[in-house]
Amino acid sequence: MKRIFIYFLFLPLLFLACGEAEHPPVTEDKPQQQETSVIPAPNHQGPSFQFRILQMNDVYEIAASRSTDLGGLARVAGLKNQLLAEDSNLITVLAGDFLSPSFIGLQLDEKGEPIAGRHMVEVLNAVGIDYATFGNHEFDLSYEQLKRCMDMSKFKWTSCNVFHNIPMGVTYFSKDVNGKEEEVGRYIVHNFQDPEFGTIRLGMLAATLPFNLKDYVNYSTVFLAMKSTYEELYQYSDLILAMTHLEIESDKELARRLPIFPLMMGGHDHQNMLERVGNTMIAKADANANSVYLHTLNYYPQSRTTKVESKLIPINADIPEDPEVKKVVDKWMKFAEQSSMASNYDPYEVIFKADTAIDCREVTVRNRAANIGWLLGQSYLWAFEEADCAVLNSGSIRLDDYLEGEVEQQDILAMLPFGGAVSLVEMSGKDLQKTLDLGMYANIGKGGFLQVSNITKAGKFWYVGDEQLDFEKSYTVAMPKFLASGKETKLEFLADLKKRTLKSADNENSRNDVRDIMIAYLKSLSQ
Repeated sequence: MKRIFIYFLFLPLLFLACGEAEHPPVTEDKPQQQETSVIPAPNHQGPSFQFRILQMNDVYEIAASRSTDLGGLARVAGLKNQLLAEDSNLITVLAGDFLSPSFIGLQLDEKGEPIAGRHMVEVLNAVGIDYATFGNHEFDLSYEQLKRCMDMSKFKWTSCNVFHNIPMGVTYFSKDVNGKEEEVGRYIVHNFQDPEFGTIRLGMLAATLPFNLKDYVNYSTVFLAMKSTYEELYQYSDLILAMTHLEIESDKELARRLPIFPLMMGGHDHQNMLERVGNTMIAKADANANSVYLHTLNYYPQSRTTKVESKLIPINADIPEDPEVKKVVDKWMKFAEQSSMASNYDPYEVIFKADTAIDCREVTVRNRAANIGWLLGQSYLWAFEEADCAVLNSGSIRLDDYLEGEVEQQDILAMLPFGGAVSLVEMSGKDLQKTLDLGMYANIGKGGFLQVSNITKAGKFWYVGDEQLDFEKSYTVAMPKFLASGKETKLEFLADLKKRTLKSADNENSRNDVRDIMIAYLKSLSQ
């Protein structure tokens, strides 16, 4: 029977002000950007027990990038095999964001139901990961879809601040294990057996940022949850590590306020980073398993201290693929091909030659003007000639990679998996400036950061084309229907503006779908 409890939450702040931490404040906060870094244990004494952790985070694609040839979960499995052959004391973790979004995940199976992450679970089961926590994108799925993925998974889940809302209150998420519901606990204890030291108990905590506010999810405050769970876990563990799916500044704040973890294995930020805060190492690998972190830890039982060495390993063609995992990957890639063709796409058709790399990485499109944002906006203006300008939310761009050389239809499908129509929104110059100021300044680093076309800023003034934006003038702005519906943070007011969503673009060969429009536009540039 599930345990049900009442949990009072305060969502506006990630870290509640609740007095000083138990430990002295940490002042050192120096980023360590080299590929390998070591934090020595203070005052470690006697012999040590060594083990390793292979870390991934934010994995949306199962195969290697077509542009960079980085990534691929069959290669990750190949690396894991090599490491296990050297030392069996290895565990593999995934610090959130893997069930959504992806082109495959949005396709329908033979019963007409969305795949919704099942392909990723099947591949990860084949890789043989040990532990995972929730990322915010796990909650893109409905509860039924998430539960089905969790039931399929052979790995264990954990979180100390994510809970399941049910009509009677709040309880733990659970998964079916051999016909019995098993709660997702607030922590995990992994037991290593060693002939010299006996049982070494590794405790792991995990937490997720309260970003995706679905009605079936309940978040407790990260700091309070981590602190209270650590205090409970301490009696059952010899050493304790953390998995987090937080923004890096929140990771660093947590490490400052709780200077108790020798290692925090993080996610959410898609580019690799290695940050040191006091005696805590914070590590994040590149998204889509373009790289992984290998952490080598030496635990000293006599002093209960730990030394951490972290090495970033690129997942490239030098790593042999695991043949069994490759079979599973190939099966799902074949499914993607068939799904594309069933939707009247030709996935392997070359539609454009990119002589200059087109930057679709999340770190670019969510923080500054990007050439892919301009190109997408230009495709809207090409498709709807009456539009004065175009804006789009960077969160709709999901490739997190470069496009270069021969661009195929499948690249656009991977980049824009959500699809969706373009709306024409009528707005005053005042509302347009409000949209730009909020979307390009208040939303920096978020999916609501706006990319624009035919809009520039010089000094204090915005320009549409060659003319300064006029508060009294009416503008027709092309934007994704999702954005026009007010579904982006701080831009909810767009839902109240007058809009039109046409069935087709002005170009007779293009349906009104951002993927079709972009494909047709790139083809037109090549003619």
